[in-house]
Amino acid sequence: MTRIASSHRRRPLIGRGAFAFVTAAALSLGAGCAVAPPDASIDAQEGAAEQTGAAASALTFQQLKQSFVDACDGAIRSSYGPGFAGSCAVSSFTRTAIDAAQNIFEYSADVRVGPSVRDVIGLHRVVRESSPFQPAASGNAVMLVHGDAWAFRGAFLDTGHGDTFAAFLAKNGVDVWGIDLGWTRVLNGTSDFSFMSAWGIDKDAKDVGMALSIARVARHRTGSDKLPMKLLGWSRGGQIGYAYLGGETQVPAAARHVNGFIPVDIYLKTDLGTPEGVKQRDDACARLAADLAQYNNPAKPDRYYTGIGGLVSTIGQLALGDPATPTQLPIALPGSPDPLSNREVALLVGEATYVLSNPPPTPFYHFTGGTFDADNVPTGLTYVGDETRWFAAAAQAAPFEPLKVLIDAERAMCGDPASTIDAHLAQIAVPVLYVGAEGGFGSSGLYTTTLLASQDRSSIVVSKTADQLHDVGHGDIFLADDARTMFWDGILGWLSSSFHCQDDSECTLLRDNNTCQCLGAPAGATDPKSNSACLVDPCRDKVPSCQNFTCVASGSDASM
Repeated sequence: MTRIASSHRRRPLIGRGAFAFVTAAALSLGAGCAVAPPDASIDAQEGAAEQTGAAASALTFQQLKQSFVDACDGAIRSSYGPGFAGSCAVSSFTRTAIDAAQNIFEYSADVRVGPSVRDVIGLHRVVRESSPFQPAASGNAVMLVHGDAWAFRGAFLDTGHGDTFAAFLAKNGVDVWGIDLGWTRVLNGTSDFSFMSAWGIDKDAKDVGMALSIARVARHRTGSDKLPMKLLGWSRGGQIGYAYLGGETQVPAAARHVNGFIPVDIYLKTDLGTPEGVKQRDDACARLAADLAQYNNPAKPDRYYTGIGGLVSTIGQLALGDPATPTQLPIALPGSPDPLSNREVALLVGEATYVLSNPPPTPFYHFTGGTFDADNVPTGLTYVGDETRWFAAAAQAAPFEPLKVLIDAERAMCGDPASTIDAHLAQIAVPVLYVGAEGGFGSSGLYTTTLLASQDRSSIVVSKTADQLHDVGHGDIFLADDARTMFWDGILGWLSSSFHCQDDSECTLLRDNNTCQCLGAPAGATDPKSNSACLVDPCRDKVPSCQNFTCVASGSDASM
């Protein structure tokens, strides 16, 4: 059963607001629509960008790469200011065909986003090309943020196994961006993890903001608009998204990057008015205590990191390469008469993921719904027809993740007064679509959305059986054979919908996409708090060049 719910005031206009940890200087529109005061060097760059924006002709590979370089350099300088003298370093830029027949390509690069050699993220763009090296213009863009263990490709673009979520969106006109958080770049063989001691959710949220800043400027330089984007965060990425959007509420609207949020199968707060919510809170407190004991013990070599991703990766590789051999890993199933094979261990990790977390976030939390025999040995996957797709995904897990990321999240879930990432939840007002699978976090993630200021809240929660152990899992959202009909179509519809408004302190103007001129309000329009031109869209669905975006007051003019 798929439950699609909506709880919001529908208005005939789409509100465009967003967040950034960078200034709006690198993002201001020209030709009269935006007047945020720019830094001189960035303004010069953006002047050049106007010539390669909406009217851009076909690019060369080098120009495509340069669009990343220029956008990144502007974002870095505006974020770190004159104290950071270095340029943004873009390396390992690639262009890969995802579906050549439909002109779907992935661009990816390593991006240094700070003064340290470890301040490196991966940045990805999956988009349809209108001609070689030229991304098709799109007014619909989203940034995808992965969760624990997997980077962008492992989470959203498993190209070796059929259709993928990122490719699906791109084939339907969405400009898809994604990030590899910095900790996914820490390699096996690393011995000193002291740098990870301060790597928490705040750092990840800042890196997401940097990725969004780069994406918006690069989009404009390659032919699309430079308006705010949607943000999708899966699992831990959803918690990072909540933290990010909370920070957004503390900066001017003109400095924001996000106009809609999709938290996927996650909660940050639990409903203490229910026994389930109380238990989830208490379990988070138990995990927090265990993680703090590890973090504060200087004798532990893994003091600052969790290596569960490395274990999952090894399990996936063994299941792919030697599935029938009895496992040599220290994993056994109590009561089972025989040792598990490498294949069965991989199935167990997918079908009974809750055994890896003590206590788990929900009672029978799992990645992939499956079946078991009479001895509780896993026998196969229910929703993923080709089990090697799950094994291949597991094999891509990153070996290390900062323990502080888990501690930050657990502080919020536990209600610890020391938590900071949940400080501004009640001020988040962007439209929200919650997506859940009942074999994962499921409907327990809905409660966090009720704590927001958003008046536009929708949800898609999927359940196929009353038994959580066998229900659609946390990873089935992106791996299942029927993921498109269960989840993706609904997400795409929400991304493409024009019926999302932010709040009464912002309004939607019309912009002629060819001239970048703001159009006035019709006679009789009321005067909202932020600008007098608003409320009605006379050319929606009639004039293709008219697009909506949020204007807020900046002196006597409007700014993005």
